[in-house]
Amino acid sequence: MRITGVRAYALPFAFTGGGYRTSYGARTHLNNLLIELRTDSGSVGYGEVARLTGKSVEPTDKDFVSRLRVMLEPVLGRDASAPDLVVTAMGPLPEGFTNVAAAVDTACWDLKAKQGGVPLCDLIGGRRRDSIPCYHSVGQNSPERMAAAAAGGASAGHRVLQMKVGDSIDADCARVQAVLDAVPEDTIVLPDANGGWDIATASSVVCQITDPRLMWEEPCSTYAENRALAEKTGAGLVLDQCMKGLGEYEQACRDGFAAGCGLKPAFQGGISNSVAARNLCVESGIALKIDDSWGADATTAAALHLALGVAGDLLLCGVDMRIYFDRRYAEDGPDYRPPDLYPGAGPGLGITPDTAGLGPPVLELVWSGAQTG
Repeated sequence: MRITGVRAYALPFAFTGGGYRTSYGARTHLNNLLIELRTDSGSVGYGEVARLTGKSVEPTDKDFVSRLRVMLEPVLGRDASAPDLVVTAMGPLPEGFTNVAAAVDTACWDLKAKQGGVPLCDLIGGRRRDSIPCYHSVGQNSPERMAAAAAGGASAGHRVLQMKVGDSIDADCARVQAVLDAVPEDTIVLPDANGGWDIATASSVVCQITDPRLMWEEPCSTYAENRALAEKTGAGLVLDQCMKGLGEYEQACRDGFAAGCGLKPAFQGGISNSVAARNLCVESGIALKIDDSWGADATTAAALHLALGVAGDLLLCGVDMRIYFDRRYAEDGPDYRPPDLYPGAGPGLGITPDTAGLGPPVLELVWSGAQTG
């Protein structure tokens, strides 16, 4: 199953509601790329370059496309049934381009599962559940509006609510308390600072509000800072963007202070490393929030199949990121029936992208047929 062609399609989808702003920056568009791998067997696999955080370069930018070409040319002629070897062939990638490896790795796994005629989850450890619970985003607004949004999410069946924090200490505390007052006792509330606090600020906030429903998501930007915060306050933390590789997951399992960990395939270089991180956390009893860094159909499907391998309460939540964009490119993918997300029916990722609707690819590579190791 040799890779004979690669195409990259721009996904400049607009965010509904005008965009978003976090400590990492503001964005109004997705700016992702759909990667299509074609093989000599006639199969086609898909992955997505999900932009990691904050602002991002346009997918049609000439310099970016030139760098993308250099990264993707080495996959031509490789055996797609060995995703790890395909990614290794790409060589060391520039800093910040783990997401390109993730797209290629995911596309190879998609091809491999299609070759076996099975859903991706069956190939990466088996299915432990039929669907995944999705968190409901409350965003950041006045305490009254956030409380109303939280109550609406809870009434729709969402057990986990995420809210954005990162304003003044008093304002953040007022928002958190308003959300807690508006939701049932069995709800989990994730105030997400996106790593925007220093230890002193984070300590001031988490020590003012102690409630067993709270799990503080990524208060500080580094693993060491979040560990110091947990040791100082005893607060339950969900680590997210600071988990930049398998080493951080191994460390978290040894340290034992994390109440949960986020798992984003784009940060880990794709499915292969994410499965290893997932299994480590499950074995250590650490709950997982499995989503990704702003992705459309392929990204959502990949995170979903990864999450389907986690049983019971060890899966904290996932999310359908597609609800935040003005369009999608695959109509047959994951099925969002709030509060749960269900996989598509087909093999692999279970998506059939309408690439014709995306316009011409920004990059197309064709294998010459020369021998490749």
